[in-house]
Amino acid sequence: MSVRAKIHARDPACRVELAFLEHLPPNLETLLASLQAAGGVTHVHVLPMFIAAGGHMKRDLPARIARLQTQFPQIHLELVTAIGLSESVQEAMSEAALRGFLDGKK
Repeated sequence: MSVRAKIHARDPACRVELAFLEHLPPNLETLLASLQAAGGVTHVHVLPMFIAAGGHMKRDLPARIARLQTQFPQIHLELVTAIGLSESVQEAMSEAALRGFLDGKK
């Protein structure tokens, strides 16, 4: 089951859409244009599914969000912390890594 499906299963009222920073469609521009066309969306939390806060998180994404905010002024864009910086995600990754080594999957 995907992360999107897991979120929806836990909270069916929570709308989750996917967008990609590079290479795959849809990108943020396309997604926001479709949300604007559909109407009713006034606030979007942008949750980067990055393991760490590297160059994309520090430079690329904030610059893109700022540019998109002027392009879509009726939708408030809120960039939140990369998912990989969450304590619970780091705990899950360390647990998975340890299990892999303990199970002989080095």
